[in-house]
Amino acid sequence: MKTHDKSVVVLCSGFGLGFYIPGMVISEGLRERGIETEVQVFETLLRTDKVAMVERNRTAYHASFRVALASQKVPHDIRESMDERQLECLLDRWLAEGRRHFISLSGHWVPVLDAYRARLGSEPVHADLLYVDADLSLETAKKVGNVRTWVTNEFEHDGVRQSPAVFTRLRQMVRDRGGPLT
Repeated sequence: MKTHDKSVVVLCSGFGLGFYIPGMVISEGLRERGIETEVQVFETLLRTDKVAMVERNRTAYHASFRVALASQKVPHDIRESMDERQLECLLDRWLAEGRRHFISLSGHWVPVLDAYRARLGSEPVHADLLYVDADLSLETAKKVGNVRTWVTNEFEHDGVRQSPAVFTRLRQMVRDRGGPLT
């Protein structure tokens, strides 16, 4: 098994640029600091019919902000949209590569990380959840265990661009819990 104990998988989404662009910025910032990264986009796990639906919805949201706002209130279990074969392939690859460090910019990745953690058994998975519903994130952290949260409004939604302190803090959190990345 190849281990990637000095790398981070950045989990983002193309559903909105607020999930994708920050993921790319985080990845680049970590690479500039000598940390290997891999970026995964959630849509690669969607069933084909769901990808088409996402495109139709995106068009509707651009046409009407009210539709976009209303869609946020409709509860939906994202697991129903995932292609099980794609998910299994991703989890198998992470397992074979020894992936343990994750930064997630979308709550859609929570069930994927849960499935991966279940596969690993007692081996630790270090996941930092960013840009997810605060209540869901904190509730999930309590249930998962071995999760350290960082809740702040200091940087609002653009901390990556406002201050290098974000990378410094995330890096230190990983070092404190999971060992050095460099």
